[in-house]
Amino acid sequence: MKEKETVTKEDVGALTPVDSGAAALALMNAELAGYEAGIGTDFSPTEIGLPFLKVLQSNSPEVKEEVPERYVEGAKPGMVINTITKRLYDVRQLQGKPEPAPIPVVFADRFSKRDTEWRPDRGGFAGKHHPPNTLKFKEDVDGEGKTVRRIANGNVLIETDYHFPIILENDPDDLKRYQLGMSSSQLTPSREISNFVNEFKVPAPPGFMIVNPNDPTGPKIPAPVGHKIHPPIFFMVFALRTKTKTKDQNTWWVWDAKFVGLTTEVMSANPGVVKMVHAAAKSYYDDIRADKVLIVPPTEDVKQDVPF
Repeated sequence: MKEKETVTKEDVGALTPVDSGAAALALMNAELAGYEAGIGTDFSPTEIGLPFLKVLQSNSPEVKEEVPERYVEGAKPGMVINTITKRLYDVRQLQGKPEPAPIPVVFADRFSKRDTEWRPDRGGFAGKHHPPNTLKFKEDVDGEGKTVRRIANGNVLIETDYHFPIILENDPDDLKRYQLGMSSSQLTPSREISNFVNEFKVPAPPGFMIVNPNDPTGPKIPAPVGHKIHPPIFFMVFALRTKTKTKDQNTWWVWDAKFVGLTTEVMSANPGVVKMVHAAAKSYYDDIRADKVLIVPPTEDVKQDVPF
């Protein structure tokens, strides 16, 4: 039996932008000057494997006392678990209950529509495929009644989106890297994150240099007045919670990610911490894009726990 370590509101505090005025704007402009526009807002072809943040379901072994080798004390459906340390985050949005403290994160990078290959009947991970995936498949129904894409060797392809968060814990010297693998019904909240990031822009700070639209390979030019840019993805703070989803007679838990504000707003009183967060996320981004991080596939139960 694993000992529980549940994060509460007192641990992470409230996530509310505290300053969107002149001080925050000055901090954002100063920070943006040190980064290329759009970092992490495109889609990376790189794969990476790190501790997963996993949403527990009613069929997750961590919530079942009858599976003592996997059971985690205090674990309940809807909680989020660090699959390595077994730390629990109670971020369930329950009807009639106060809103729980979220997991506050910035994302270092993301990529979508990756196919992971799995052997049938929970036979384990068999491979991963970068897009464009040219494997031929046919739709089939697996032993659990789910429609799947089956390839010639009998294995199944699962479309998966990946996001790479850093949790904003109390200790800015301990900014750890995590991974979210979202498939099946988790693809909807995943795409909501991606759509927001794709659309979100901020005014370019004075003197910010951009690619010349008339000469993309030539020298950069100062951004014109009123020009807006995509900030690096790690300038955006998200609050991660979970919520229920229902289909027919079945109910399960999915991610619920809400944009809180820019790092320069949320942490405007601590410019040094803002710089540390940005530097840690940019380092994570660089390692992802340079294939410097050990690639480990998600575990079978991360893939299978979501029932639809």
